Amino acid sequence: MKNLDQIEKFLLPYAYRKRGFVLMGAGLPLVFLVMSLLVINYDNDEVMNYWREWSGYVLHIPISLGLFWILFASEREEDEMFLSLRLKATFHGIRFIFSAVLFLPIISMISAFGFGNELKTINVGGNLAIVSLLLLYANISYWYLKRKLFKDEK
Repeated sequence: MKNLDQIEKFLLPYAYRKRGFVLMGAGLPLVFLVMSLLVINYDNDEVMNYWREWSGYVLHIPISLGLFWILFASEREEDEMFLSLRLKATFHGIRFIFSAVLFLPIISMISAFGFGNELKTINVGGNLAIVSLLLLYANISYWYLKRKLFKDEK
């Protein structure tokens, strides 16, 4: 079993930060293009069922992977401070997602009783959508904490 004490060994090289932005910027239009071409060229029930079932998942692949690369790419001068900020930001992301998922039944009841909608389970967009939200919130937290730290140092 691997030794997990030295977490900095698991960080991605600094270049992955830029690759993450490129992946999200180019990957989303590419996924839209490929899936649109599939739907246009193969107009049958099997392709449409695949599109309905997997389009959200496939759409979140470049988003989740790009956000993961951005968050876990090392800094130019990586030290324990950045590791600590990354850990705090990841914790904030997990806390945010956990709270949001716990409130889904309450939101559903408010929607049903307050606005007359059907009382049902809310579709959150699938498992990878949850991962994308967690990584987005963790990235925002990381950049906020990092900016705040540098502002406090000045």
